[in-house]
Amino acid sequence: MHGLLVLVTLQAALKSLQGVATHINESKRQTDQTNKLMELQQILVGQDFPIMQPGRKLIRDGFFTKIAAGKQQERHFYLFNDMLLYSSKNFFKKGTEQFKGFIKVERVSVANLDDTAELKNAFEVIRHDHKKKKFVVCTNSPEEKQVWMKEIRKAREEDAKASAMQKQGMIFTEFLGSPTTPINQSQNTSNQVQENQVQDPVNTTNSLSSAQEQQQTNAESNNSKLEEQYEQQHLKKETENSITEII
Repeated sequence: MHGLLVLVTLQAALKSLQGVATHINESKRQTDQTNKLMELQQILVGQDFPIMQPGRKLIRDGFFTKIAAGKQQERHFYLFNDMLLYSSKNFFKKGTEQFKGFIKVERVSVANLDDTAELKNAFEVIRHDHKKKKFVVCTNSPEEKQVWMKEIRKAREEDAKASAMQKQGMIFTEFLGSPTTPINQSQNTSNQVQENQVQDPVNTTNSLSSAQEQQQTNAESNNSKLEEQYEQQHLKKETENSITEII
């Protein structure tokens, strides 16, 4: 029994330590990401947008040969979770890179290219934005080529999922914020019924009071008419008696 208790205690302690280690590793990764983005923000020139954005992560980077329109150019490629960016060395300012272009991952696809005498370890990048162009990227090894193609496709898939979830969240938020939903209408109707139920006793009492007052007024009027008729009859009888006495 004592041995079992010790085992359970050790397992709980190990699980706690694993949780702490996971938290530390995640914090370190976030710190490394922030430092990389800050460094790139400082060395990159020529772009008209900030590199540091909420949720943006740098997946990998590498120096490759870019072939477009028959021209070979050395480029530094950066793959983020939301875009593929490329730059070149800046010969006018040491320690910096000149921004050359970027493509949103949602508008890019890649295709494998077989090795030829001229091309080795290459794949094709296809733009699906307004430019609708293609260019070839030559990596340094077959393994590197496969990794980059896989990571670009994965980034595109995850970006599409994130966009779909964001749209669903916006639709749900708009639904909850609608002022004329059936739920609100039902609540308003229920509230109105409750208000009427609360107000009904007062209205009933007022109605009874008015009816009683009207009945009292009618009774008084009838009594006045009866008294008037009685006086007329009494006066007539007295007049007849007087006439009889005279005769």
